[in-house]
Amino acid sequence: MNPIYWWWRVKEGGPYTKYGTYHINPLCKIVAFSMKNMLHLQACALIGQFSKLLDKGLRPVVTSENWWDIWYYSIFSVIHLRQIFYILQDQRPIQFEQDDLELYELVFQNNQFSPRQFDKLRALASKRQAKAGTLLVPPGQAIRELTIVVKGECEVMVGGHRANVIRPGGFLGELEFLQGEEKEKEKEGVHEAKLPEGNSTFDMLVRARSQITYFSWNFEVLEKFLRKSENKQVR
Repeated sequence: MNPIYWWWRVKEGGPYTKYGTYHINPLCKIVAFSMKNMLHLQACALIGQFSKLLDKGLRPVVTSENWWDIWYYSIFSVIHLRQIFYILQDQRPIQFEQDDLELYELVFQNNQFSPRQFDKLRALASKRQAKAGTLLVPPGQAIRELTIVVKGECEVMVGGHRANVIRPGGFLGELEFLQGEEKEKEKEGVHEAKLPEGNSTFDMLVRARSQITYFSWNFEVLEKFLRKSENKQVR
């Protein structure tokens, strides 16, 4: 008989009998699925799976049924380890530049973006600066980027009149981006309620009212990123 197994399960006073370690797996499952923290959930579930692996693997004679159990518990253990690795990767601190940090705190933190998610999205953006009076969108030019102002202000002029002032945390081009997504869905046969038509882009210009810092995402690049993220969530 395997001496380790004899000590573990058979010998009176061994941990399996004395301390009721055969309850570890079901108890860990109960505790794990009552947790909100995903890291703690995965770690607790892993302990439960590992306890079953010890029990099945240390038996004097491992039957074919035991081997199937060992195989399944091993697969689940690997899955839990993989999830723990990804969670720890996602929780690693990320060092942002000052402007990036301001953008995250202004917009993305309040919208439940993790620093890691924001970092991926930020990598697709172009950071720009402009002096007061600079035209960000000249008359007659269509808006093809989603822009978020981090510092300073810019104004939207329509037909010679000021229609809007965009301050830190404000968006430019979100309506055009959503309308573009709607057109793509219509091509694919997905019909949704149409957004209200606004003033023509060709009557509009956007210019900086002061020295500004802003981030811009190309519509096409941003749409591909969002579609890829949606596909991952569905899977």
